[in-house]
Amino acid sequence: MPLLWHSLGVDSKQCVTCSEVKPLTAFHVRRANRVRGGQPFIYEHVSTSCKECEHQVKSDWRQTPEAKASERMFRQTNEKHRNYPKTAAGQLAIARYKGSIQNLLRQSRADFKARGGLAVDLTVEDLADLLGRYQMTCAYCRQPVLLHVAVGHPQKLTLDHVQPIDQGGGHTAENLVPACWRCNERKGTSIIRPLPPPAIKSTGV
Repeated sequence: MPLLWHSLGVDSKQCVTCSEVKPLTAFHVRRANRVRGGQPFIYEHVSTSCKECEHQVKSDWRQTPEAKASERMFRQTNEKHRNYPKTAAGQLAIARYKGSIQNLLRQSRADFKARGGLAVDLTVEDLADLLGRYQMTCAYCRQPVLLHVAVGHPQKLTLDHVQPIDQGGGHTAENLVPACWRCNERKGTSIIRPLPPPAIKSTGV
């Protein structure tokens, strides 16, 4: 994709470190996906220093005592983080996260974006409210759905888009319902009207 700067007729830039005017190809370009006013766009930033100066600054810094101390600290911390998943506490934490609403939301967002979705409006609070209204049951067969079972289990909790993504369906609380793995696989990309949330059972006093 051509640089926005090129489209504005700018082909060179002055490096703030060496003060030399160099072509834009001599500078690093950072891009990030942003959303403004509900519209996604690509934010583009050309670094203020050229690649050569940035590399020299980093090389010089690595030779300082502060850099060497930071590197030692990073190695020690990194080793601790690498070994943590192998401990009993780490295994418990991983299992707890895999069975959490936060992980379900993260996976659903990643899947939505991978299938061409752009803006994601669903929050943890929206998802918790949705699952609460359906009382952790499938919106198609009313069977209980479970968070803590493996992918592929018939009762595995999944999020189904009532209006499929390839037909313009969004990743919102209004277009999502909880579904068991079996019903979600059977539904595929067809449009099936889900059942309404089950009525809350009244408890006698």
